[in-house]
Amino acid sequence: MQQQPAKLKAPGAAAGAAGAAGAKVDPAAAAAFLKLTLEEQRRVDVAKYSEEIYYSERYSDDESEYRHVSLPEGLRKYLPHPPRLMSETEWRGLGVRQSAGWQHYMVHEPEPYVLLFKRERDFQLKYAPSAVVGASVNAAAAPLGGAHIK
Repeated sequence: MQQQPAKLKAPGAAAGAAGAAGAKVDPAAAAAFLKLTLEEQRRVDVAKYSEEIYYSERYSDDESEYRHVSLPEGLRKYLPHPPRLMSETEWRGLGVRQSAGWQHYMVHEPEPYVLLFKRERDFQLKYAPSAVVGASVNAAAAPLGGAHIK
């Protein structure tokens, strides 16, 4: 004879009365008990799939360096709909890990789960703490360029 797995008791159910006929359980409380919020589920999924995020090698032109990042299937449902550029807080919230200075600069409509990033060429050399010491305030605070690749 196989042993039955233990059943979870819904909030508000009396001990031993969860399966009794006529037991009243608040449906909203039961749903909250059994399901994670969207934000909680996103955190679980980011932890689960973050090692599957693909990071391309960096490539560059005369002004900027670029890379693309491909999100695994399990994280794609958290992308904004309709597709749009994301802030650093948003893409980091999806588990994307990169050094400073990267901007999500373009949405590739056929594959919105491929995030296209750019930053000023030699950003780390120019804006590393040791490189800024002694540099002019204007050079240290220079904004990143906004050019797009066509």
